[in-house]
Amino acid sequence: IKTLLDSTLVVMTPKFSKARVDLRTSLNVDGLEINPEVFDSVASRVLFLCNKAIFVGALNNLLANALDVSTIGHTILLSLAVVDQQLNIFVMDEGLGIDPSLLERINAGEAFVTSKPQGTGLGLAVVRAVVAAHKGHFHLSSKLGVGTKASIQGFTVNRWITMVIPRIKPRNNCARRSYSGMTA
Repeated sequence: IKTLLDSTLVVMTPKFSKARVDLRTSLNVDGLEINPEVFDSVASRVLFLCNKAIFVGALNNLLANALDVSTIGHTILLSLAVVDQQLNIFVMDEGLGIDPSLLERINAGEAFVTSKPQGTGLGLAVVRAVVAAHKGHFHLSSKLGVGTKASIQGFTVNRWITMVIPRIKPRNNCARRSYSGMTA
């Protein structure tokens, strides 16, 4: 999940900085909050098979929606939790919240629902489709005046994958060969 997070953050961090909104990440594994000093190490050992480009697009969409409703000084949390080999991803904002009637339509799967003057409602429909294609579940919860929580849940992960790839030095009398631009 580390490459998924890195790909998301490389796109979104500059946008959050420009808007002066704090983007925080957290990782929880079986009830234990992972310390920032070992976050990358632990995140790189949790394997989630997905179409990375499409999934990153869905995460970016949720973060962009959260950013759109945030003002200077707000905090948005991108939280990942692994419980019993299930990955759950949450995006939480401190925006105005979503009107209950609108929220009900979104959670019912109605496409093209939006509260934005220039919005099309396509973003959440795409997120829902991407999550469903990965055999997960998408749900929004919201409280007016408090904020919104987007939940992406139900993905099976393999934890603590350790891959050892030996480094083999070429012998002095062996030339390095190139295959399709890659060096072997």
